[in-house]
Amino acid sequence: SSNILAPEALKAHFPPQLSCTCMARICLWGSLSTLVILASVGCWQRRLGHARSRRLAETAGDVEENVFGESSAEELDVRARAMTQEPDTGTSLPALLQYFVALQKWDPHGQPSVRTNGLFKSFPVAELQQNLPINMSRDGEKLPPEMRGVWCAETHPSELACFIPYTSEREFYREKVKAAGRDFPEHGLPCQGFKPQHMFMWDSGGTRNTLEFFASFSLEFAFPRAAAGVTYPMASAIWTFGRTPFDILPYPAAVYEGLPKGHHNLVKTRAAGGLGWDPETSDDPAICFCSVTMLSRNVIQRNNFGKVAYMVYRVIDENGALTEHHPKLEQWARGRDLVTLTEPLSPDWSCSSSCVVSVIFKIATLFGSLLLFATCCCCCFPGIGYFYWKKRSGEKNSFDSDSSNSEGEE
Repeated sequence: SSNILAPEALKAHFPPQLSCTCMARICLWGSLSTLVILASVGCWQRRLGHARSRRLAETAGDVEENVFGESSAEELDVRARAMTQEPDTGTSLPALLQYFVALQKWDPHGQPSVRTNGLFKSFPVAELQQNLPINMSRDGEKLPPEMRGVWCAETHPSELACFIPYTSEREFYREKVKAAGRDFPEHGLPCQGFKPQHMFMWDSGGTRNTLEFFASFSLEFAFPRAAAGVTYPMASAIWTFGRTPFDILPYPAAVYEGLPKGHHNLVKTRAAGGLGWDPETSDDPAICFCSVTMLSRNVIQRNNFGKVAYMVYRVIDENGALTEHHPKLEQWARGRDLVTLTEPLSPDWSCSSSCVVSVIFKIATLFGSLLLFATCCCCCFPGIGYFYWKKRSGEKNSFDSDSSNSEGEE
């Protein structure tokens, strides 16, 4: 061991010819290797979190066995639990780019201008019946009667006023009667979403921007348990659909439903966070944090984190008749008009110079801590060792020189 610590042994391992270029190469490859390892750990942690989901039968009933379409029931379950999943080092770079570019277009306070005001139609609540879809009755035949009609909320985190449920064109349900050995016709899952003339918000710059943003990415909330029929009371998990990148990172949908905006707030939704919420152990059917409960014929309760978030009331029933809740619309409006989209939209991927700078900064911030950690592990520590060796080597050379000079004087 004495030989290993001797200056001669150090010189053999760290020759004086070790250049700065060589050290830079070592640091670069070490940093890249560390990032790859940490990214793999991030992916593994995400998969581990997905594996902890409760059985689908507890949140969606028997529907999960007979769902088919763009995604399987298991994939929809994973997507629902990803609503509060912030981007991390396990997210692919293309998904990160799309995610941050898309978010530049949404501000619920209405700061970004909408693409064209010609796509919106605004009217007073007294004219709601005159502005319903022409084919509403025909489309409603595919829904359970208990969900048909027009539903409105007194309050909502994002100023939703009313919506018309419809059946999804992405995910379908086939009810099977195994004893009879025959299949019923398939139909789409019951949904609430940003389909033209099926979503009405209280008119403002922010709500128009919200309508445009979510309609561009075809956001839908599906109620899987209601696909097989509705009983009272009946609770269901909510499955979320959206176009790329919000199919894997549906975080804006969580903000729309009441999650505090800002990625730092997402940690609070975890079991170890301040909200004390764990969907794995809660009696609430929520997979992530939101759920729906059909309380009675004309009343729906929406829960967030196991607590009541807001109530929804049917104001026009499946037969087109006004319900006991319809007269409350004027009170809920408080002088505001309703606004809806008239045409479908596609995502806007344009990005100005300021947008490019913002996106690059956010991605760099996401990986900044990892880069700092990798730099310290792969550059600082070897660098400290290298300069320590140089110092020891210099002291030894100085000692040898002094010894030679002393011998010469003698």
